[in-house]
This record gives sequence, C-alpha cells and structure tokens, in this order.
Amino acid sequence: MKFSIEAVPIYPLKQTLEIAKTADENGFYGFWFADEIYFKDPWITMAICSMMTKNMVLGPCVTHVYLRDPTLIAQALGTLDELSNGRAVCGISVGLPLMLQQYHIGLEGTKPVKRLREAVEVIRKMLTEQQITYDGEFFKYSGLSSAAKKLGKLPIYIGGMRGPLTFRLAGEIGDGVMLCYGHSHQYLKYVIEEVEKGAKTAKRDLKEFDVACGDLFCTSKDSDAAKEAAKTLVGRIISLLPNLQLAKHGIQPDDVTEIRKAFFAGDISKVIDLTTMDLVEKLSISGCPEECIDKIEDLEANGVKHLLTLILDAELIRHLTRRKIPSLPKYTEMIKLISREIIPHFQ
Repeated sequence: MKFSIEAVPIYPLKQTLEIAKTADENGFYGFWFADEIYFKDPWITMAICSMMTKNMVLGPCVTHVYLRDPTLIAQALGTLDELSNGRAVCGISVGLPLMLQQYHIGLEGTKPVKRLREAVEVIRKMLTEQQITYDGEFFKYSGLSSAAKKLGKLPIYIGGMRGPLTFRLAGEIGDGVMLCYGHSHQYLKYVIEEVEKGAKTAKRDLKEFDVACGDLFCTSKDSDAAKEAAKTLVGRIISLLPNLQLAKHGIQPDDVTEIRKAFFAGDISKVIDLTTMDLVEKLSISGCPEECIDKIEDLEANGVKHLLTLILDAELIRHLTRRKIPSLPKYTEMIKLISREIIPHFQ
C-alpha cells in the first residue's frame, strides 16, 4: 500500500511548504493537489513544493478537461516534471459537476468520456513529440509544439466516481484509476470489474496498474475527536456523490435527502447535525491509528493499492465549516503519527 497526501490548497503557502517537506521526510509516496477554483492555484503550489522536496511525486488530483485545454495541462506537467527531476504525475477527469454547473457548463449530450480520452491522447503526444497535429472531435491542433517535455515516466490516472465508462477508460488507457471516497466491498468490486473490462478491450496486462483511492482521513490518539472531525465533512461529501456511489456504500439516496437540501441551501450546521456516525464510518477513515489500520486493511483486501489521505486538521475544518474541533493534531503532527504508527503496518 502506498500512502499519499491529497492536499486541499487553502493554507498559507509557507505552511503548505512545511507540510510538503514533512510528508516527504516521513515516507509519503506523493503529494496531490485538488484542482478546483475554490482553492489556491495547484500548479504554482506544486512547482514551489517540487523545489522543497526530494522523493514524493507531485500532481493534480484531479485536473479536468472542460476548463483546461489538454495542451496547457501538458505544458504545466512537462514544466513540473523538469522542476521536480521527473517526479510529476497526473490525475485527470471530466471535472467536478458542481463546479462545472457554476461555470454554466452542462455535461449532458457532450460526450464527456470521449473528450477525456482525446485529452489524454493529446497530453501524451505533447509531452513526447516535437510537434503535434491532432484532429479529434473536441480538440484540433496543427503543427503545435512546446519546449515542456516529460523527463520521467509521468503516469496518468483516470479519475472517476460513478462510472462505469470512466473506469473502463482507465483500464483501457490509464496508468491507474483514481477514486474519490471509495470504501465498500461492493463499490470497489464494481470499479475493478469495470477497469478489467477496459483492459480486456485494449488487451492490456494490469500488473503495473495502480488503484488509488482518495478518502477523508483523520487520526488522533483521541478517537472521538478524529471521528467528530470527519463528521463535519462527511455530509458535504454525501451532497456531491452520485446516487449510484452512495447506494454501493449502503446509503440510500432518499435517506440523505435532508442533508443534501441543507447543503445546497448553505446550512452547514444542519448538514453536520444530520450526519450520523454510521455515515461517518461508511465514508471516512477516522479514529485512533488502530481503527484506521483496520479500515485500510479492508481497502487493501478489496484491491486498493494506493491511499490518498485527505487529512482533516483543525484549520481545514474551520475553513470549510467554521467549526472548531479540540484535541486534533496539527497537520504536520498527523503526518508524523501516520508515518510512525500506520504506514509501517503496511510495509
């Protein structure tokens, strides 16, 4: 099992650099940045972090193909790969539906998976070829070139939530699949089966294929404080997850209607109050280190090879919910706790 950080860029940049340096020094595999307008620019932040770290891979988790042209994604990745001496990686998908709606971009009838496939093809060409000409349905270029090229392998992970087409595309053309909030045996079995269908279509061997999962993560010697921290954000996640994904986690969409209504009405206090500890157990890895180990073992047993920890510290919770949770370790302290008491269990 590989352990990475799924970073939400809300912190002062000096603090983000400290977090990145701490994770690098404590054996984390990667430092992945959310690429959403709500946070600080991930590409500039990754570039700075690349200069302060030595071992971790760095990449977006995930970038997207409606708001960003794939040639510009490739340019940024090639530049990051050079800065980091071959440590750039990329998670890419269609884009967060809520964010696209706020840009008045609708996905219905726009063939998002075809667009994603073309974008990955363009990125790979731009990173390796001197000049590209591409005539796709969504992207067209004539004699386009860039000085930004990849140095290392630069894996591309296809991100998805509901599937099945994004999961099949990952199996067909991706170096890995990147999931958002996947815990249950039923959901992970479904994902891997769809990935395998894509691999079969492309006649690919999945031996080196990575199954990565990003999850809300909070650990502390005070188990109750860690679970309370997760409770503040699980309702938010429920409001953004597709119904199919909820159902495969044993959560009936009709049972969380009031949570969703409160979220979209902006009543975050009500969202948190309506979020039960049963939902916290189903959609987060939280508690004392021993409890977190048990949950990660379940992920590993169900085919997950790579955990992206979206660490919930007091500052992130305060930023997103305006709530204060006492007894939580600071971000860097939680990284050290994971490194000391959880990662060794999986090595």
